[in-house]
Amino acid sequence: QFVLLLRKSELMNYMEELQEAYEKNLLIPVIGSGLSVPFGLPTWGDLIINIADEYSIRDCIKCQIMSQLSNKKYLDAIDLIKNEDVSEQEICIRVAECLKNAKKMINASDIDNNYIDLLKFHRSRFITTNYDEYLDEITECAEMPLKVFAEMNVNEFARDKYNGRIIPLHGTISKPESIVFSRASYIDNYDDIGFEQAFQLLRSQYTFLFLGFSFDDIYFKKMFDKIIHRFNSHHFILLDRKQARNNYRIKRLEDKYNV
Repeated sequence: QFVLLLRKSELMNYMEELQEAYEKNLLIPVIGSGLSVPFGLPTWGDLIINIADEYSIRDCIKCQIMSQLSNKKYLDAIDLIKNEDVSEQEICIRVAECLKNAKKMINASDIDNNYIDLLKFHRSRFITTNYDEYLDEITECAEMPLKVFAEMNVNEFARDKYNGRIIPLHGTISKPESIVFSRASYIDNYDDIGFEQAFQLLRSQYTFLFLGFSFDDIYFKKMFDKIIHRFNSHHFILLDRKQARNNYRIKRLEDKYNV
């Protein structure tokens, strides 16, 4: 009973911290693919299979691709496709086409989703790793690439004129060339000094609230791990019931990333 009361006390403290950050416009929801699940869009695996079919990848290579997908080694599967002379540009264009075509078959207004709840965060800035642009369309917020920060004064983003901005870390389907999907594009994105400095600025000055976010992206974790030792900051994640029962996962998020 004492432990239960202690946890309730911690929860109340966390809620107060989140509420204060929101009231001061210092809360940034970080949106992952989990929030797009209700729309039934193609998964990473679906997209990779579609690309392999579109470019008539040899059957022997397709078998290797399916093996990598079964082990959730998506970047290795994409490398196999690129080794068959499919360019980065062709892959990004096909990803965009697949998602656009899928969205045409979906009436978003008929689907219960958490993006609707984010409409209430009318002053907030958002970060997302999703390409699908549902966040943009439903909240009607404007996109702002993270690299734009390299051209700004460090305190400028706090001004009200930047309320309701969406920072798409991995690109968007309206700009296929911006999509981060392969290992090479991940490395280019996360090794960019402007990208790292801008992300560090946001992480140190704002409170992140991860929603629909698995924290399994190796490059995102590496970035977070790389900069957390420079300026300590406290962030939050909302987990589903299954994840919330994983005590090891929760402790790792707390101990390693202060989430």
